[in-house]
Amino acid sequence: MHLNNSKLVLFDLDGTLVNTAPDFLISINILLKKNNRDPIELNKIWNFVSDGSLKIIKIAFDDLSNEEILLKLRDDFLEIYYENLTNQSHLFDEVEDLIKFLNTKNIQYGIITNKPARFAKPLVEYFNILQSSKLLICPEDLSASKPDPEGILRACKELNFEVGDTFYIGDHQKDIDAAINASVIPIGCRYGYSENLLNYKNIKTIGSPMELINVIKK
Repeated sequence: MHLNNSKLVLFDLDGTLVNTAPDFLISINILLKKNNRDPIELNKIWNFVSDGSLKIIKIAFDDLSNEEILLKLRDDFLEIYYENLTNQSHLFDEVEDLIKFLNTKNIQYGIITNKPARFAKPLVEYFNILQSSKLLICPEDLSASKPDPEGILRACKELNFEVGDTFYIGDHQKDIDAAINASVIPIGCRYGYSENLLNYKNIKTIGSPMELINVIKK
């Protein structure tokens, strides 16, 4: 029997635990400069950080439509991003307090992300507080990424929790859909990047990480 009502808390990474947008901005502006283009502001990409690197490329190079060129720019961008992974990325406010609370109450937690392991592992390792995570599941570990439920179901199986006792917290539509598909309890992060959460009328949402405490206590 697990402690504290046998609850398992699973998190998305970008836009939920870590604000990676500043380093995405640094990286895209380096790429823009290399291509003799003007820099962009953070607000231009904020709502799309969780949509993947190609989406950011298409926003920054919005006059280009050739898929081959866009994919080459995406590859260049990812190399730049790898070198700037932890320049300004930081935990969202209250995340450290939330993780400390979970640890104190012996509530197990894990991270399931669509971020490739090459980027996700060093990012998670950079933040000492996240070393208490019981697992990190990346796309390379699965046959299908979110919104497919495979990652969430695998975490439940590995950590021996029922889906009905499991929460999945994320900021993107894919996170909520994955949680629903896995029959776990979805929690939307209003403080993250995506505005897609407005499309869901019957899920719980939190405006800050510490609000999660009241949700999982119920």
